[in-house]
Amino acid sequence: MKKLFMSVAGTLLLVLSSLNAIAAEDLVPDKQEKLDEIKMGWNHLLKLTGNVAINSSKDVVGQQSGDSNTYGLELTGKFSKKTEKSEWRNGLGVKGATTRTPALPKYIKSSDELKIDSLYLYHLESYPSIGPYGKFSAQTNIFRGDDVRASAVNYVVFDKNGNSLPGQTGVDSFHLVDGFGVVTTKESVGFFSQPVKTETSSLELRAGLGAIQVTASSNQFKVDDATSTTVTVSEIAPYSEVGFEVGFEYLNQINETSKFNMSVEALYPFNTDKGTGSLKDKDDVEFTQVEGVIGYESKLSSWSSLKYQYKAIHQIKVVEEWQVQQDLTLNFSHDFLK
Repeated sequence: MKKLFMSVAGTLLLVLSSLNAIAAEDLVPDKQEKLDEIKMGWNHLLKLTGNVAINSSKDVVGQQSGDSNTYGLELTGKFSKKTEKSEWRNGLGVKGATTRTPALPKYIKSSDELKIDSLYLYHLESYPSIGPYGKFSAQTNIFRGDDVRASAVNYVVFDKNGNSLPGQTGVDSFHLVDGFGVVTTKESVGFFSQPVKTETSSLELRAGLGAIQVTASSNQFKVDDATSTTVTVSEIAPYSEVGFEVGFEYLNQINETSKFNMSVEALYPFNTDKGTGSLKDKDDVEFTQVEGVIGYESKLSSWSSLKYQYKAIHQIKVVEEWQVQQDLTLNFSHDFLK
């Protein structure tokens, strides 16, 4: 299913990119659209986006008959200030979606994120493409989260120290996290470089000292393993680490209607507590915390667009496997501030 999704998404994006390139050439010959420019002084943007996906099937071979519905909302805010020697970029992102399928005929949360970030850059007078920076970000979930199954299973529960807790048997759901129950904050300081800065593309590199804190209130759980009859969950343990951080962000305005973005941040901790559980024999490099995002957006009109995003997070102390989320959505948006 994952390979099929990636193939369909890749083909669709390639076709749309080609069509948009042709359209852009017809509209503005020999001209490429500029990146969103940060002007001197304060800049602000607040955008509300809605997306919907509806599918219905009946007596289709290999499929369960019924309706599949997904409804989502996204609020994006950008508030920045630029002077001759500095940039201060602030961002707000709120995302939520709910889905119902024939296998799970009730609406469950499929997307839920609240994120704020702030980045300050100071450009050296002699070398304006480099300078010191400071960055802060915070991320959490807004709504409660449950593990929901199509049929009754048994839940085996452990606390943050690996001790067994009373489980649940013969149930089809288990409460995992409360709203704002798990919060991740990051801070970093160091130096940046902007080796590429044109009207249509930019590349920004950062390296310095970073820190991460994961705070979790009591009785916040994650799924460790699952079979058709048994699901193992364990309590999320809070932690904090300091280490060497590197990152980059690449933006490219492909043409008048399409743009691409890619960013990666990695924090290698100086000294980490591996505990006495399943992580004690892991190599130090496996405790590197990584977050990467790849995105592509194609405008269909002034108020609609097709957007694809691939996001991967590696936080071995929270979840041992990579956390991967992919979204391919048709969006309808309105700008409140611009």
